[in-house]
Amino acid sequence: MKLMLEIFTKKTCALVFMPPQEISKLWVMIMDDYQDIGNTREFYDYITSTWIDDDALIVYTLWNYYDFKNLRTNNSLDRWHHRLNSDLNNAVHPHFYVFIHAIQNDYAYNSAILSRHLQTGTLSPWKKLFVNRNARLNNLEERFKQNKLASHEYLEKIMQLIEIKSINFALPLASQPVPTEATAQQQMFALVTRRCGQDPIVRHAYIYDYSTLTQYVYVNGYLDTSRSQAGPYQGTSGFNTKTNNRNNMFWFITIGLLLLIHTSLGCSPPSFSSLSVEQNFNLYKFLGFWYEINFYEAGVDPAESYTDFIQLFQLENDVTKHLLAFSKARAPNQPNCLSPTTWSIYANNGAKMIFEKLDVTSTTILNQPLYVLKTDYDHYALTYRCLTPNYNLNQPCQQRALNLYSRKPFLERKYLVQLERYILNVLCFNSTDIIRTPFRRPFCYPIDGSGRHSHGD
Repeated sequence: MKLMLEIFTKKTCALVFMPPQEISKLWVMIMDDYQDIGNTREFYDYITSTWIDDDALIVYTLWNYYDFKNLRTNNSLDRWHHRLNSDLNNAVHPHFYVFIHAIQNDYAYNSAILSRHLQTGTLSPWKKLFVNRNARLNNLEERFKQNKLASHEYLEKIMQLIEIKSINFALPLASQPVPTEATAQQQMFALVTRRCGQDPIVRHAYIYDYSTLTQYVYVNGYLDTSRSQAGPYQGTSGFNTKTNNRNNMFWFITIGLLLLIHTSLGCSPPSFSSLSVEQNFNLYKFLGFWYEINFYEAGVDPAESYTDFIQLFQLENDVTKHLLAFSKARAPNQPNCLSPTTWSIYANNGAKMIFEKLDVTSTTILNQPLYVLKTDYDHYALTYRCLTPNYNLNQPCQQRALNLYSRKPFLERKYLVQLERYILNVLCFNSTDIIRTPFRRPFCYPIDGSGRHSHGD
């Protein structure tokens, strides 16, 4: 798993060197290849919304290095800072004449460098490691431009040039420690930002903890309690540095991976009375075929769960709003479709339905709350049910079931990301508990040429 995580990190960082038109496709490929790594949904969401999407927070031109002929790092600036600080004896407030002397020395140094360059045409030599790595990078880029490498091959080879330096998480916390009630994510954040502050790379770090609804602010690794506050998410997260965005992309991704692959601690299942359902719910638009994309049900063994699970919601009685949800699916490792169950549901209270029976032929009355939490009718629907006997709506539900549906055998990522975030942060599911339902042709219900079903009048 450690090796897989390292390769995943390197491939993600290698996107910096990919042609802009290929980045989105390669990122989808990376997510598909490493979907088995646990607790990555938050990280996927972060990278997609911050760096990848067309309306991302930071556009490609600020961080992409493909066909970039200038300096790719701020090492020269760091060397100048180090040289100047040495002349100033690392004083925070140097004497005026000491400062003047340091500026004069710096001018003399740069004049000598310029004079040598004008006479010989040479500059200060790079380390052999960097020369070889840069030559390899340029060679791979040329081979890709000549169509000698496919985009995925180019990504694989660039990945091998990236070095991941491990961060020592045994470092003690800063003198102003993170509160003991802070989550593991926050504690890790303090360690990472402190380590980076020593380089220094990261000056300010922000993290929003959905489990406590609190914005934490770190300055050079120290928790700034005056700026950390509870409240709704304000869109501030990540790192604020004094270096250029191109150089920081690597650190955003590497450190972001460590921060965002986590399970929110302190999150407990909500009560049904506290949940908001789909407003102005239209039952008739909801009817029709739905493909089960993800699901969870307490007590269900993933190895024994159905594949190709499709349901057809139909109105059995318009007066009582009695629904029947017919289903077709395949048993594990079986080629033929079967009809495992037909749900009986009452929907006379909008999106707050009552799950009457697991099968319409059963004599057992369940009367479980079944809420349609999210739907746009044309693409997705998220339903949530409590299995606890004699459940009190004001209490957290411990035995529960969740179904994420799509009108197609897949759900586009622009919908999936937001819904999975809701499932993890509001419903407090562990991402490892959510089971993905696979589909293969021929589908158990026939579909028309557009790949869509009719879903009611």
